[in-house]
Amino acid sequence: MGIKISLIYMPRKRATYELINSTAIVADLARIAEFSESDPSLIRINEPFIKVPYFVYANKSVDFEVKGWKSLTPYSVVYVRGTKMIDVYLKNHKRLHAISTEEQAFKFIAAERADILISTPLIANPILNSSALKDKGIRVLSPTLHFMLLYTFFNKKNAKYVQRFNEALISIKRD
Repeated sequence: MGIKISLIYMPRKRATYELINSTAIVADLARIAEFSESDPSLIRINEPFIKVPYFVYANKSVDFEVKGWKSLTPYSVVYVRGTKMIDVYLKNHKRLHAISTEEQAFKFIAAERADILISTPLIANPILNSSALKDKGIRVLSPTLHFMLLYTFFNKKNAKYVQRFNEALISIKRD
């Protein structure tokens, strides 16, 4: 695109707020398509940023075969606040626990305060390999729960970048 891009980590809810209400955040790199429900003025690029596998991670006392979202019904689920996927796929789930970070969620699982967490290996593996959680017995259940397409969203103030970003992403993926 010929512009400098800085990646900034923010908790999901704060990132959403900043994207919608601030001039400091131009775009959110990777969110599910339904993220646009947060604010209809958000602009989603057409090209998916990435296709991500999501797995169920369980504490040592839980073991079952994952057979879609309905198979999670009997279990308590910990999740990171602002995770739109929970609103979409577990809307009526009775046993949900909101936490601020993914690392806290895994510690919650390790302490057996919840049964499962839905996450991606991109985030989960570094946390589970940390000294704090390496030997806590958290395991990934099979098969994959879901594959999710994640998209980049721009705020309306930066609509001028949408087409250029989309074309650059397609070019990078092709290369």
